[in-house]
Amino acid sequence: MNVRDAFRNILFNFLTNSNISFSHELTFIWKRVLLF
Repeated sequence: MNVRDAFRNILFNFLTNSNISFSHELTFIWKRVLLF
């Protein structure tokens, strides 16, 4: 697992603990950003 994947997993876990619909949109945005 590289740093990007680790960061994405941490962020995803954080967002999933937040409100689901909000986190879903943010997760999609972050995936686009992190995957360039």
